[in-house]
This record gives sequence, structure tokens and C-alpha cells, in this order.
Amino acid sequence: MKKLLTLVLSLSILSSCVSVDPSTQQSSGIKAKPVVNPAQTGELWSMASSNGRLLFYGMSGRRSKQEEAIQLALEDAARKVAMFYSVEGSIVQQSTMGSATFDYSSSTNTTLLYDKDYKRYVDMLEYDPETDVFEYQQMVIVRAWYRTSSFVPSYESSWRDGRPTWTLEPPTIPGFLVGVGYAGRRSVHKDTVNASHENALFAIISNRSNTVQNNSTSYRGPGTFDYGSRTNSTITSSGRLEGFYVLATWEDTRDKSLWSLGIARQ
Repeated sequence: MKKLLTLVLSLSILSSCVSVDPSTQQSSGIKAKPVVNPAQTGELWSMASSNGRLLFYGMSGRRSKQEEAIQLALEDAARKVAMFYSVEGSIVQQSTMGSATFDYSSSTNTTLLYDKDYKRYVDMLEYDPETDVFEYQQMVIVRAWYRTSSFVPSYESSWRDGRPTWTLEPPTIPGFLVGVGYAGRRSVHKDTVNASHENALFAIISNRSNTVQNNSTSYRGPGTFDYGSRTNSTITSSGRLEGFYVLATWEDTRDKSLWSLGIARQ
């Protein structure tokens, strides 16, 4: 039985995406390589498949030793390979509304389960240290390829008002579930990217199935206006995905928010 790693995250509403500005890529000993297509108001990273290989981006923070940063980035890419094969997720959204004007609160909690032994995929990743390692936003990024017979559709983004149309409306891709994730800017860019990707995953799960529970309570006191009510609502979504893959990530360079287009097999 596979060992599973549990990640418990707290979100506010939704999140997701990535980007690179080739003109600002600088590195100490790491060559900067442009890997994005500039848009009018942002930058797009398109994932790709080629000759039985899938592209995964691995990220890590800077380290005093370049080799350590690259190794951590490869492990991050390996984690995404593990999630490609199988990932279980759940999202619980709770809200409470009372009768008073500002009597409202909400929270969202998520959980991810995937193969704990994901580091075993590191040795299966292929990359060129001269062309596939670069820095951006205090991160070291490795562009790594993984060989697999699994099919992932190609997708070319169309544009409207300076942004990919899939950030405005999720596309339909035959044979696949589709989800778009959004993430506002975090203090650490890697956290923004991960939130964006994971929110695309949770969007797929939420769109597929959910359970809603509502509880209402009313009360009345002895006074003329001594009454009120409170409603508690819980929306729970959970599921297991296979073939989860981020086809594209777009960064709005105006506010550094990120959007991710994710898919999974139906």
C-alpha cells in the first residue's frame, strides 16, 4: 500500500498561477533562460508534451549552494509527478450568518493526499543544466521532463483583453475535467504558484461533486425587538483525481496574481 502524505492548508476563497520576465532573470552561476511568451498585461507559461514526455516545473528557494537548490526543485517536480498519477483532495467551506448587519464569518479548509514516496521520481526526470535551470522572483526553477505513456492533450491559449480566455471562462476539453485556480500575490512567489495549482485541483473536485448542509436557528426574547437568527452553512467536496496536470499558468504582471488551468482524466 502506498504511503500517503497529508497536506492541510487554509485558503481564503480561491488561488493559482506562474510567470517569468526574461529581461529580469539574473542569477549567480545559474543561466537565465526565457521560457515564457509575453502577453499584453501578463506572462504565460504553457506546459507541453513531446515524444512521450511531460513537462514539469520544479521550484525551490535560493540556497548558498546551487546544487542544493536544484535538488529541492527537482523534488518539487517529482511531487507534481506523483500528483499526476493520483491525488485525493477535500475542501470544506463553512459560513455563518446572523441577523446583525456585520454578523458574518467564513472559512475554507483543504486537504491533499498523494504518494509520500514521491522523491523516487527524481531520478526519472530529465533536464539540461545549461538550458533548463534559471532564477525568477527569488526562486530557482528547473524545467524537467518525465517519460510516460499517459496522454495529455495539447492546448493553445486564445486571448481577450490582454489575457488568456480561460482565465475568464474555463474551456471544454473532451475527455478531461477542467478547473481554473486563482491566487493573489504571496510574500513568497513559490507559495503563490503552489496555491494557484492546488486551487485548480480543488476547482475540479468542487465542480464534480459537493454536499451542502444548512442549519438555521431563530430566537426571541422578552423585548419587542429582542429577536434574531443564525444560519450555518457547510459545503464539502472531496474526490480522487488521476492525470492531474497544469496545462498553462498565467501571471497578471499588474498585481502579480496567478491563474492556472488544470485538467484531470474523467
